[in-house]
Amino acid sequence: MTALLMVIAAMLWAPAGNAWAAEDASPAALAQPSFELVLPEGPVPIGWFDLVLRGDFSEDADLRLDPVPDDVLVGTAEFVRRLGSDELRLPVASWRAGELLFEGLSLVDGDVVTALEAATVLVAEQSPKGTVARVSELLQPLPLPLPPADLTGFAAALISALTLLWIWVVRSSRVVITPVYMPPVDHVALQALDLLRLKLPRSSDEVAVFIVAVSDVLRTYIEGRFSVHAPARTTEEFLLEVSSAEEGLAERADGLESFLTQCDLVKYARHRPGPTEAEAMLDSAGRFVEETR
Repeated sequence: MTALLMVIAAMLWAPAGNAWAAEDASPAALAQPSFELVLPEGPVPIGWFDLVLRGDFSEDADLRLDPVPDDVLVGTAEFVRRLGSDELRLPVASWRAGELLFEGLSLVDGDVVTALEAATVLVAEQSPKGTVARVSELLQPLPLPLPPADLTGFAAALISALTLLWIWVVRSSRVVITPVYMPPVDHVALQALDLLRLKLPRSSDEVAVFIVAVSDVLRTYIEGRFSVHAPARTTEEFLLEVSSAEEGLAERADGLESFLTQCDLVKYARHRPGPTEAEAMLDSAGRFVEETR
């Protein structure tokens, strides 16, 4: 009798035990999600890179980051189907070097939220040549500050402001004439003679060009100082006008005749004095300017 009761009790207990085991072994309880967070190998350049999560999840799954670290732009995770395992790629853009710590990474797949371990990425200072950060893909469209209906009023206000600005500029403008500085003719002549002194001839072949240059400086000085048209006239015409010029020039007519005659001999008669005589003529021209300035 006791054995019969034990058999009946065992038969009644078996279904309840099996139901408890089945309930405990449900897919939700037995499923152990397996994910792998793939970080960039080594330092990444300043700019754009991906955080990649590999594993088995649906196409509607999302990889989220909360809170978002400072100075980091994050877009929406992209689902990529791979052979063997799926991928979720979360775009990240960092604009400063150093370690980036991602603490709030989580996988959202339907109603199931799986927290991931914290990850660290090292950002390098300089990008390699040829790399361009894909910033435009992460930026949202920027709406216009004014709707199209208000553009007409804005354009009218802008035109009015520019018109008033133009009127103000025209009325307040003044014509400024900058005076042109004309150095005295004696300063110009002495400076030209000083420059010629730096180019004293060293041979008889260089004397002709040198003496003609000294003569031109002196004639130009006389024209500017005494209003005598010297450069374009012959020596005879020039001396004739000098004799009737103002006091200070007429009394030096004999000295000028001697000087210009020597210059004409060099220029037209192929007379070739030595370098010493050329320097003496330069000194004579300088004294003339100094005495008549």
